[in-house]
Amino acid sequence: MKRILILLLLLGLITTHAETGANDGARAVNALGQSLQQYYEGQAQAASPLPVPGSAPYIPESLSPSGGALSSAVIGLDERETISQTAVYPYSAIGYMSCHADCGCHWTGSCFMVGAKCAVTAAHCMVCTTHGNTLDRLEIFFGFQPSGKSLCHYTKGTVYWYGTDFMQQDGSYQYTWENSLWDYAYIRLEEDVGSRTGWFGISSQVASGVSNKSEQSYWVTGYRDGIMKSARAQLELYDPLMFRYDADTEPGNSGCPVYSSDYYAVGINVSTASWDEDVFNCARRFTGDLIREMEADGMFL
Repeated sequence: MKRILILLLLLGLITTHAETGANDGARAVNALGQSLQQYYEGQAQAASPLPVPGSAPYIPESLSPSGGALSSAVIGLDERETISQTAVYPYSAIGYMSCHADCGCHWTGSCFMVGAKCAVTAAHCMVCTTHGNTLDRLEIFFGFQPSGKSLCHYTKGTVYWYGTDFMQQDGSYQYTWENSLWDYAYIRLEEDVGSRTGWFGISSQVASGVSNKSEQSYWVTGYRDGIMKSARAQLELYDPLMFRYDADTEPGNSGCPVYSSDYYAVGINVSTASWDEDVFNCARRFTGDLIREMEADGMFL
């Protein structure tokens, strides 16, 4: 019998220490709407325009991509390309997150800007999968360097919506295949960070070829322990809500973008899974319903 095993790409670190200089204004909202549940159960989904209004990429002139910004990365045993120019677009629009939940757990993850005041990440970067607690403090570093320098260090207040709290029927909390389908979160920032960092567009459409595999290459780029790495990926749609790919990822990359060469994000990197002996990485898709949910919550204003 085939069985699937899900592993988190989360968390570079889990401790119980307190943060200093972080914001105390994080407010959480459960965003799992009836429309999304109906979508997965096979109900009709209205067509979504491409691009969605307000979701086109924005590139500040001072952060224009260099000629080799999207060069290919070797896919293999952690042979990804290490990104040193983290303050150059599109890397400047990817955040390194330090997250502290009110249960005392702390971890790191990745996120990315999709508007002037809107960032996207995985739900398990915003909710403790062990206790179900949401964040009480959050810091985001854009253009982060191992030296500690960054293009932008955000510590102000946030409001965020998440797709799942990882609660099981017995009241415990655990990351499973079922709740990985709702492993998304979007964050509204108090300040216009995107004008400094730039942002990605969002697309619900991926050109598919043979066996539901993408005809073009995409990139998966995120942080691990403050170091940014990028890998090239070919996507395969194996669930209406999920992509799979064999590009290298590691803990801390959760919440980072899966994006095209024209800087449209098509998914959120969330987990590693195995099906029998087949191991692959997973991204939660930007479906039309999810994008409309974000629009309704004012993410693209």
